[in-house]
Amino acid sequence: MDKILTSDFHDKPTAVGVRTEFGEEISSEWVVSNASSVLTYGELLDTPTMPKEIQQDFKSREIGTSAFCLYIGLDRTPEELGIKNASTFMCNTMDEELMHAKMSTMEDPVATMLTCYNVDDPSFAPPGKSQVSLLCLQYGEVWDNMAPEDYAQAKYKFADVLIDQAEKTFPGLRDSIEEIEVATPLTMMRYLNTPGGAIYGFRQNAQDSILYRKPYRSVDNLQVVGSWNGVGGFQPTYMAGPAIARIVLKTLKAKKEEVAHV
Repeated sequence: MDKILTSDFHDKPTAVGVRTEFGEEISSEWVVSNASSVLTYGELLDTPTMPKEIQQDFKSREIGTSAFCLYIGLDRTPEELGIKNASTFMCNTMDEELMHAKMSTMEDPVATMLTCYNVDDPSFAPPGKSQVSLLCLQYGEVWDNMAPEDYAQAKYKFADVLIDQAEKTFPGLRDSIEEIEVATPLTMMRYLNTPGGAIYGFRQNAQDSILYRKPYRSVDNLQVVGSWNGVGGFQPTYMAGPAIARIVLKTLKAKKEEVAHV
């Protein structure tokens, strides 16, 4: 998508369709954007300026965390490695403030997670093998400020740390590695096109709840879905989709009934 097309109705922008990167314009009664709200309102809208309401809201926001992630193919089964759960959280502290502080550094993380897809779906890898992801949360600024010539060495050194930590819980994991890809927050930034490679939207705090922040009303018939909607985070991202769908369907139904009564 290249642009979200709008028209002014009652002195207020209303989304009326999209223009693709190939120049094709597609009209629509509603536009639902899965891009970040920063990209949606800052670059995709065809309005000359960002709506003032949204400008003010962005001033009080901070970009949330990204992740450092290893995608690993193993030549052993989950059972052989002692992996019993789809997701395993590995923490060597219960100090959440310390966990968060480590996310802004290149120091060894104190909280990581290993997800083994084969536990829920044995067909995710060939027989006798398994596929896992190993990650820790980390802010993009750590990598954004790094000299390009230091990037590759730092990336693989940090990956080694995560593997060493996982070995303590799952002995033999390192020797079982058949394929591995390493992704930093800059990788997330490249593929997600989000500020700082953020995977959970804006940085979360109590002021981001619906009690303090109201949904954007600056552009009619436009909704942002995903982690940039509401308070962000893992579970709210799943909940945002059905919630936005209900809003859109309810509005379309009301409009249809209104037309039928004319």
